[in-house]
Amino acid sequence: MCPNSCIAYTGPFAKLEVCPTCEESRYDPIKLKSSGSRVKQSQQQFYTMPLGPQL
Repeated sequence: MCPNSCIAYTGPFAKLEVCPTCEESRYDPIKLKSSGSRVKQSQQQFYTMPLGPQL
């Protein structure tokens, strides 16, 4: 998910590395730079919890 909550990187956005709306990087720039672009850790994740099983 974009750090600014613009988009979720699923479907047509799955292969993007930069948000098309705010141009923020998908991956943590500090870890990406320190690892030589080998470690790609997302800046933000979005979790969902299905409501059906809870009812």
